[in-house]
Amino acid sequence: MKDLNCKSMKQLFQQAIRPFYFVLFAVLLYSCNVGSIHTGIIKNAGTGLTAVYKDLVPTDVFLLANNEELNNNEIPLGESFILVNNHTKGFVEKDGKVSFGCSLIIKDEAGTELMNEPDLFKGEDILQASPTTVLRCTVNTGSPMKEGQKYKVAVRFWDKYGKGQIENTVKIKIIGHP
Repeated sequence: MKDLNCKSMKQLFQQAIRPFYFVLFAVLLYSCNVGSIHTGIIKNAGTGLTAVYKDLVPTDVFLLANNEELNNNEIPLGESFILVNNHTKGFVEKDGKVSFGCSLIIKDEAGTELMNEPDLFKGEDILQASPTTVLRCTVNTGSPMKEGQKYKVAVRFWDKYGKGQIENTVKIKIIGHP
């Protein structure tokens, strides 16, 4: 009789522990799926340009002016610069095409908006998919900007077929022509 009780207790224990293994398996499976979301931050040390990304992943970010990569955040008044998210991956494709948007907000040091464009690519936002997509936004400087002042530039790219996005921010200083 003693032997039968030990076997019964062992079987009860095994039956009781099965739900625990099921829950553990479900948690592991869920965590693997959550890990497929790519989020992170990239910062360019020279310019201070930052990219906070989710599902759209650039390899690096930088500013260009006159076809040269900048190593500081000083922009001559009246000149343009290009904010670049290089080799961005993660776009959702439909029929071999991708679609994305780009917003641009420029504020002065007091927080007053000088520009707020909700979608610069509207109407021209569907392109052939490419394995190395470069997201670029050209930013012009000029009036009402003033020499010696700093401005916050915020550019947001998003995937119109998916949920991915990149939020870029940089503080620029307007200088006179060299």
